[in-house]
Amino acid sequence: MNFIDLVQALQMTLKALQMYTDAHPRAQESLGILAQGLSDWLEEKPSLHIATSGGKLFLDGAPTEGQSLHTIALARQLSERQIAGFVLQRGVTQAELLGMLKILILKPTKLEELGGVAKVMADQSLQHITLSQTQYKEIREGEAEGKGDVESAEALAAQLQAATPLLADIASMLQRWQEGLKAGLESREDAMTRDLAFLGPIAEEMGWGNGFPAAPQIEALRQALQALPGKALLSMLGGLETLPETPPSLGLAFQSLVPELLGHAASSLLQEGTSWADLKDSLFERIKASPQRELMLAQLQGQGLESERMQELLKQLDWDNQTLDEKVNRATTEAALWNLSPDQRLSLLRDLLDLNRPEQFLQLLELFLEQLTSEDAERRRGAAKGLAAVAQWMEEPGLPLEAQGPLIQGLVAHFGWEPLAPLHAITTETLEGILACLVNLGELPQAQSVFLELEGLCAFLDDNQEWRGLALAKLRGRLTAGDLMGATVGRLHAVEAEEMLTTLIPYFEFLGEPAARYLVNILGEEPDRKRRGRLLDVIRVMGPIAIPALQEGLHSPTWYFVRNTLNLLADMGDAGLLSDVEACLRHADGRVRRSAVRALWKLGGPAAGEPLLACLPGTDPETQMEILFGLGQIQVPEAVPNILELAKHAGTSERLRIKAIETLGQIASPAAVPGLLELIRRKGRIFTSAEATEIRIASARALLAIGTPQAELGLRQVVADESRHQDRDALQRILDLSKA
Repeated sequence: MNFIDLVQALQMTLKALQMYTDAHPRAQESLGILAQGLSDWLEEKPSLHIATSGGKLFLDGAPTEGQSLHTIALARQLSERQIAGFVLQRGVTQAELLGMLKILILKPTKLEELGGVAKVMADQSLQHITLSQTQYKEIREGEAEGKGDVESAEALAAQLQAATPLLADIASMLQRWQEGLKAGLESREDAMTRDLAFLGPIAEEMGWGNGFPAAPQIEALRQALQALPGKALLSMLGGLETLPETPPSLGLAFQSLVPELLGHAASSLLQEGTSWADLKDSLFERIKASPQRELMLAQLQGQGLESERMQELLKQLDWDNQTLDEKVNRATTEAALWNLSPDQRLSLLRDLLDLNRPEQFLQLLELFLEQLTSEDAERRRGAAKGLAAVAQWMEEPGLPLEAQGPLIQGLVAHFGWEPLAPLHAITTETLEGILACLVNLGELPQAQSVFLELEGLCAFLDDNQEWRGLALAKLRGRLTAGDLMGATVGRLHAVEAEEMLTTLIPYFEFLGEPAARYLVNILGEEPDRKRRGRLLDVIRVMGPIAIPALQEGLHSPTWYFVRNTLNLLADMGDAGLLSDVEACLRHADGRVRRSAVRALWKLGGPAAGEPLLACLPGTDPETQMEILFGLGQIQVPEAVPNILELAKHAGTSERLRIKAIETLGQIASPAAVPGLLELIRRKGRIFTSAEATEIRIASARALLAIGTPQAELGLRQVVADESRHQDRDALQRILDLSKA
């Protein structure tokens, strides 16, 4: 970290301490960065001597090269407090740095009341920080004393005359900047500044150098800047920190003109009719951290700014010097809240939240909510933007429970009635964030309740404002976005079964088809069987709304996804899905084929007979078993010849033949009786005199299941003619059981 960076870190820490308390995370972060930078610096040198003289900053006795806003600010802060300088020694602590910075924050008058800087430092016991007793002066080459006033006046006149040709070049430079600013404003409505870094190369081409600019350059720059419209000039003043470091004279010239230009811009804008409320916030942002604060205020007063308005601005600028209790008191009793900048209002709320002061936080939050119903559109805009920031704190660091309800209800009501689309859009975006937060926190019933309330408001209003309906659709879309669906599914796998039934499933049903599609899609990617089981349970409950997504799932390359999809469709679908399911009978994986068989007969009933019979001869034995079971369930008489053929085929496994015979009994068609009697009587070819006992017994049971007189008489005749005592006894027992 070089010296300029170190000074910048010091100034940033001063700003943080002025805006927040010492213990605030942002102040602590800035202080830590400064302490680390100083520690790194002191590793190489035992001490660091910072001094000022004649408005210039000195480092270890030598004037600093070039100037920046931060070095100028530090030089002014030291001079105003009559501090020649500080010496910081190796070993300086963060607490000691904080003590030194607090001295620089104290107003000069307050410092005098406390007995001066030396006494204050002695009281704080800053062991590694001491006051400098040496003053420095920069000696410029050729500098001489006693130049005559006449000679100086003549030189100045010559320089001003030389400004005329420079003016055209600078005006051209600013014209290019203004065109860029206009483009930025067109793309971003609330843009206030634009990066000024591109001015560096142009200024170098025009001969701007390293030292303080010549009078003609400053005069030409003044005239060119004052020729800008007030809005453009104020925007430029808001972007001074983006000025390039080279050439240094450019930044120095701008810096020397800032107070005058600010007064000129404010006067121009007020004459053009700009509202004081808008201008005040812009002026505050330009003045609050500027090292030229007093000069700026003097210029505004010199430009004729009304006393009442000056007082408002001064109160706002003095806001950061007040205690937190003083701020709360002013905001709630003096109606000063809306005279602050948006950042100041939010900073106050955040401080109350961080310091665990819920009652005062709620008191101020109520003031924001009240303004959502204001007749003043700008006041509503300010309140809506402030509440948008507060809503972001719901998840981190978290809002008091008693604050969430009023916040949500106020925004819901505003969503329902706000007549201006741009303001309505702010609240819509805020509600998007709130719904997302509720889902991430697992508050699914509340997220559902909030949306249904919004939906009810829109239905009740019926105001023919299309943008309100589009906003509602946007909110529903947010709930079904991938990140929130992922969070909800993650919760699905983490909760107990009871919560899944009472909370998760109703929420998925509320989300409807997009949720069903999401669940179906991740079902195809989920490798864990237990997690797939939960997904299946939810999809099954969602019913018909999941069917379109399930149909698409039939074409997945993942076999278990297709199988699970078929199982779901079998429970949820109808005969309209037969053609989709039938295609899966030819799937490469047998587990999928068997699921397709089950889905087919469950969905189609008798209509599934034809495709099942067509598949029966050429498929694998396990799938044949599944087909036979299905044919038995739907009892298709037309299937009897095909099943008999399979039952009689000696090359077929005994297990499959028995299943075919049992299926004939389930179908119970008289057409099967002759074939079954033939199986009982059928003679073996070489070594056996008949079919195996198991085949004959299965045929007997099938005949009795058919129950026609022909079937029963035929079976009795077989038993009477049976010569093998073992088979005869088994067949007789079947007859006896049928009588019982």
